[in-house]
Parts: sequence; C-alpha cells; structure tokens
Amino acid sequence: MLVLASRAAAQSVERIPPGTRVRVTAGGDRVTGSVMASSGDSLTWMPDRNAQPVSLAWARVDALEVSDGRHGHVWEGLAAGVVGGAALGAGVGALFADPGFFSRGDITAAGALVGASAGALLGVLIGSAVRTERWQPRAMVHARVALAGSLRMEVSVAF
Repeated sequence: MLVLASRAAAQSVERIPPGTRVRVTAGGDRVTGSVMASSGDSLTWMPDRNAQPVSLAWARVDALEVSDGRHGHVWEGLAAGVVGGAALGAGVGALFADPGFFSRGDITAAGALVGASAGALLGVLIGSAVRTERWQPRAMVHARVALAGSLRMEVSVAF
C-alpha cells in the first residue's frame, strides 16, 4: 500500500500599514510594537522594548490586535470623584455639624455638595491623566492541507 504524506500550512491576515501599533501573541508571549512591513506570509515589526526589528511568519502568530489609540478616563474619573467627594463631604458635614442657624441635614447636604464639586474636579484631573490603549482583534485565518492516503483540508478563523 502506497501512503503519500504531505502537509502544507498557511495563515493570512489583511495587510497592516507601516506605523500601526500592534500587540502580537506568539508562543505564549504577548508583545506590543509598531509595524514596519507586512506581507502575505510575514509581519516585520519593532517591539516597544527592543532595538532590533522582528520578522515573524504569520504561521507562528497566535493572535494579533491593532491599537485603537490611547484614551483617557475623564468620565470614569468624574463619576468616581463626584460619588467619593459627596460621601466624604457629607460625612465631614455630619460629623462637624453644629446646628444653629442651619440644621444638621442642611450642613450635611452642603458638605456633600462641596465634596462632590471638589471630587469632580480631582476625578477629572486624574481620569484625564490615566491613559490606556484599546485593542481591536484581527481575524487570523489558518489553513492546513494534509495528504496521507486521503485528502483532508481544515480551515479555521480565530479572532
């Protein structure tokens, strides 16, 4: 009985323009960098913490993500600042309230208002300073053809 054995593997992803920030996962490592060139069979990129470009065959890439840019967290900071500041201000107002012309509830409400205002300002400042990068996964198409007595073909798409 004659058994022929042959395997071919291919992987493709759409071309990525030079300068695009990417996060590449290969062999269990996930590294960010900037694309220098991309072709139908490989990706050449400059990792952030490396002085030498790296060229990697698409077949060795497990996952690829493209940066959607760096974004601040102003709204999250504002919300956290308002809530935290209001709670702290209300607590301080209630603790040190000395009812005279104003009631304890009025002083607590005023403390909450002042605290919320100060917290909002601080939250916006901190939220705008904290910047994170958002990543969009790119589809990786794997194709494998094996010939060993019978023809077998597999295609899988990973995101």
